[in-house]
Amino acid sequence: MSQAPPLKTPNPNALEQARAVLADLHARADSGAPALRDGLARLDALLAAAEAETEALRNEAADHASLIAHEVRLPLTSVRGYADMLRQGIAGELTDTQRQFAAVIRDNAVRMEELINNINDLSKLRAGRLKIDPKVALYRDVINAVENQVRPLADDKGHALTFATPDDLPALSADSARLSNALAKLVANALLYTPEGAGEVTVAAASVDGALRVTVADNGIGMSAEELSRLGEPFWRADHDLVRGQKGHGLGFAVAKGIIELHGGAVEAASAPDAGTTVTVTLPESE
Repeated sequence: MSQAPPLKTPNPNALEQARAVLADLHARADSGAPALRDGLARLDALLAAAEAETEALRNEAADHASLIAHEVRLPLTSVRGYADMLRQGIAGELTDTQRQFAAVIRDNAVRMEELINNINDLSKLRAGRLKIDPKVALYRDVINAVENQVRPLADDKGHALTFATPDDLPALSADSARLSNALAKLVANALLYTPEGAGEVTVAAASVDGALRVTVADNGIGMSAEELSRLGEPFWRADHDLVRGQKGHGLGFAVAKGIIELHGGAVEAASAPDAGTTVTVTLPESE
C-alpha cells in the first residue's frame, strides 16, 4: 500500500490554514468514501460560518472605530484650535513659557488626531470598507503635497531631503489626497528613523515597464531580517533606542501599504542594520 503524500504546508492565518487543509482533504477524498465526503461537507459549512463571523466582527470593529474617531476628533480639533489662538496672542500676550506650553498642547492634540485617523483607516482597510475616489492625477502634484507635509519634519531633524521627479512621468489613476498621505507616512518614517543631523533621504520616481516606481531611500538605522519580516504588523515597533525615542504607534506603514494596495499598487522594503532602508512603491499608470 503506497504512503499518502504529506499534507500541504498551511498559511499562517488560521482561516487560510483551514482552507488549505480542506482543499488538500478534498483532493484526497476517494469517490467511494461517502462518510469522508459528508465530513468534508460539514467542515466546509463550519468554515463558511467562521468566515461570516470573522467578517461580521471586522465590520463591527470598523463601526466602533468610526464612532470613536468621530467622537474624539471633535474635541481634539477644538483643543488644537484654542491652542493655536493662544499662541497667536488672541487671548492676550503670552510669556515664552506659556507659548511653549500651548505648543505642547497643540502637538499632542495633532498626535492624537493622527492616531485616531490611523486606527480608523486600518479598521476600514481590514473590513474592506475604506473607499478611494480615483481620478486622473499627475505624480508631480501628488509628491508636491507630500513635500509640503514632510519638509518641516526634515528641517526639524536636520536631514537632507531630496525629491528626484522627472518631467516625463505618466499620469496616475489615484485618489490624490489618500495617495499623498500614504507616501508622506513612508517618507516620515525615513526621516524619523535616521539619526538627527546626518540624514539623507531621497524620494525618486521613474516609469518602469508600464508602471510608476517610487523609492524612498534613507541612510538610517535600518532593520534586521527579522524586523523587516514584521514591518507593517499593526502596533509593532523595532526595539531600538532611536525608535523608542520617537512618538509613534506602529500604524503608519500598515495604513500606507493598505492605501497603496487599494490603488492597485504594491510596497516592498529592503534593509540591513546600520545600512538604511529603501521602500519601493509600484503604482499602475492611468489607462
